[in-house]
Amino acid sequence: MKRVNECFCRPLIPAVMSLAIVLCQVPITFAVPPITAAAFAPDGQLVLVGSQMGIEVRSWPDLKSLRQLPTRLKHIHDLAFSPQGESLAAAGGAPGESGEIELFKWPSGESVAHHKSHQDLVYQIAWRSDGRGWATAGADKYVQLQDASGEVTAKLAGHSRGVLAVQFLPDNNSVVSVGIDQSLRLWDTSDGKLLRTLDNHTSAVRDLAVRPSTDDTVPTIASAGADRTARLWQPTIGRLVRFARLPSEPLDIDWTPDGTRLLVAGIDGQVRVIDPDTIQILADIPAIDGWAYTIVAAPDGRHCLVGGEDGQLRVIDVMSP
Repeated sequence: MKRVNECFCRPLIPAVMSLAIVLCQVPITFAVPPITAAAFAPDGQLVLVGSQMGIEVRSWPDLKSLRQLPTRLKHIHDLAFSPQGESLAAAGGAPGESGEIELFKWPSGESVAHHKSHQDLVYQIAWRSDGRGWATAGADKYVQLQDASGEVTAKLAGHSRGVLAVQFLPDNNSVVSVGIDQSLRLWDTSDGKLLRTLDNHTSAVRDLAVRPSTDDTVPTIASAGADRTARLWQPTIGRLVRFARLPSEPLDIDWTPDGTRLLVAGIDGQVRVIDPDTIQILADIPAIDGWAYTIVAAPDGRHCLVGGEDGQLRVIDVMSP
């Protein structure tokens, strides 16, 4: 048997070696992870972007790569500067394992704190307007409130599925959250009590944005739903104000700094500019190839940054006809 095996195996060796040589000559390409988060630095001269490759600082508007911020987060889903601009929060974690927040001193970029507070990914972080804490939206179905030291002060339970976005209303007395369960929920931050549930969306609600200060006496927020709508709400009085039907599913939304335009990025890579008072789509602008995961309005009110599949980043003029 031994001789049979030897005779059977020896002719294969050169063939295997040749195959190995051929395989080594085939170029190996690696997919670039999508850009999933972006935020402008307080001075408006820099923009930070996040992905599975980490946090990158780029110049604005030419998007030249300047440096990386070392981070412990495996996935990054949100970046947010504190209202005073001295801290940057990165939200993310490890899917199915932990939801994490990492804080950086700005502008040095030094990591100064790391908090694990959810059982699954943190999708969004929202600062209080006074900078004395934040709220987080977790895939583990919870909204959590934390103080400036990172201590959890309230755990808000009510969503039946993962929470995708959360925002404070201007007075800091309440937060609004949305998620996969199609609902929008208003919470009292003093005691964690659920004040109101709004369920007009017919599919997952992917993002929220509070309208910057206008003449509105009641806070207005915008939501982006997988039901191909962008909706405007006044949650403190339980009112759906109006909504726009979109050609494709939106993934992320933001307001221009003056609150006169709503910017929506979707799975078709387009940016749609919406007049919030008439709900008219003013512009439909090609941005990237594939899904556009994040959009953030520039401080100048005229441009925005869009990030998405394959690490694509594009500067878009939202005021072009």
